[in-house]
Amino acid sequence: MLRTLEPITPAFLVPKFRRRARYAAAIPSFVFIVGIALIAGHTLIPVGGVAIGLLFLVIGIAWNLLNLRLGSPIRLAHVLDSVDLQDASFKQLMNILEGLCVVNGIALPQVRIVNDKAANAIVLGWNERSSTLVLTTGLLDVCDRIELEGVIAHEIASIKRGDMRNAAFATVACGALSLFTSFAAKLVDSLLRPERMTEADMGGVSITRYPPGLLYALRTIDEVGLVRPTQLTRSATRLTAASWLINLEEAMPRRSIAGHLTIDERIGLLAEL
Repeated sequence: MLRTLEPITPAFLVPKFRRRARYAAAIPSFVFIVGIALIAGHTLIPVGGVAIGLLFLVIGIAWNLLNLRLGSPIRLAHVLDSVDLQDASFKQLMNILEGLCVVNGIALPQVRIVNDKAANAIVLGWNERSSTLVLTTGLLDVCDRIELEGVIAHEIASIKRGDMRNAAFATVACGALSLFTSFAAKLVDSLLRPERMTEADMGGVSITRYPPGLLYALRTIDEVGLVRPTQLTRSATRLTAASWLINLEEAMPRRSIAGHLTIDERIGLLAEL
């Protein structure tokens, strides 16, 4: 039975929900500030105030640097080796992308084509001017022009809605954690609104005004059954799992969450439009 987007995050709670990833990313800085405060107020602490402050200071700096090093969306975009394509499919891709960006008034993102059999796509960046659209050759191979337009429109909708920026804060917040546990993927997902993918589907459809395009693309990708790029490192897999067009297995919730639809349910919802 098809689940719907209800109950979704109430509109008045959306800004607060989106700030969760930013608060999480700021935790190492808070630890750093606590260290500074302990050192500055060491006279008020009878024993070990300076030592404790220095410990907090070092932990805060190291944590921040590691988070930024591993979780930066710019770094994640370059984890995947891109290939230089000049064939007809690449020209078709650029024509679609340029047209949709002009119509929607957003800057043209950088494009990275990854030589991988997996069929998937993701957009990474802090804002639209620093955004990078990553697509696999597997996606270009299985999708026709109409399907590809639906996929790109979905990613453009993610940029316009601010989902990409929220994901950037979430990956930075979990950068260090991604080295040690697969729970990082679940944590990144929990910092983002569960209905973001389905709402980006709806946003993409409103851009193309043709629901079957994205519907057929999702159905085609589902039939291929391969969505994880093999070039992803373990850390990058955990950090980006929740942001691919088709979420990677690591980010899948263990139980049903309102607003978080499976690919079959997303297809079913598009079929009702």
